[in-house]
Amino acid sequence: MAERLDQHGKKVRTTDVKGWPLCRKCVRTRALWLAAASALFFGGLAAFAGSLIVSAIADGMPWLAGVAVAGFVLMPLAAVPFVLGSLPRLTRAQTSPDGASVVIENPSPAFTAELPSTR
Repeated sequence: MAERLDQHGKKVRTTDVKGWPLCRKCVRTRALWLAAASALFFGGLAAFAGSLIVSAIADGMPWLAGVAVAGFVLMPLAAVPFVLGSLPRLTRAQTSPDGASVVIENPSPAFTAELPSTR
């Protein structure tokens, strides 16, 4: 598995882009999804750890096991809104195969108008 991860890591190309222009809708969408991801992850972590701590201190609360399981399930589920709020998903942009530029699929007319002229 480590070998496959290494092979995949060599294939993945990234390009640093600073100051990517996002419209207000994209900023709101990104903030909403990242807030949801944080709530799921940290809420799940608090439920999991809190239920374990309380069950260690108090006896006779078997329902805390359900809270611990629910918290444990919520933490990895935070990956879904995290991906939905990611910049590549919002911008529909990918790094070119050579890693030297960014390819944008179906850019909005407002974004295209702000690009510098290549002529």
